Amino acid sequence: MLAAITVAGVGCERSASYGVSAPVNQLKRGEGVYASSCLVCHQHDGSGVPGFQPPLQGSSIVAGDPDRLLEVVIRGSAALPEGYASPDGEDYAAEMPGFVALEDDDLAALLTYIRATWSYEGPVTPGQVRRGRAKLASDEPRPAE
Repeated sequence: MLAAITVAGVGCERSASYGVSAPVNQLKRGEGVYASSCLVCHQHDGSGVPGFQPPLQGSSIVAGDPDRLLEVVIRGSAALPEGYASPDGEDYAAEMPGFVALEDDDLAALLTYIRATWSYEGPVTPGQVRRGRAKLASDEPRPAE
């Protein structure tokens, strides 16, 4: 978590081991969103709960395209690709809810925090979240008239 991240310059924090930089305020905000929305299921260290929720550590979704991670956070586990295997290969009973109600700034901070903490990937901006959210909205099926 943030305890494992050291200050690397004005306004940025950097993972001591992996050299990932992100704005200090975004990482701290993301840590807060994670604590209130994700921690119970994915745990403080991203290890998940055996048989209940998968780990974030080693997840190809966390380490991959931020648009895919955004889709999973917004739509929940229903957005996982068919045949997705968790990092540890286990099956998990719980369904992850979607967090569509989170503001763009909060989603960007959350995704930045998750990626910086468990995949050592770079930050996600609110602009990326807005564009991703708009694309997801256009992909949703239209109700029958």
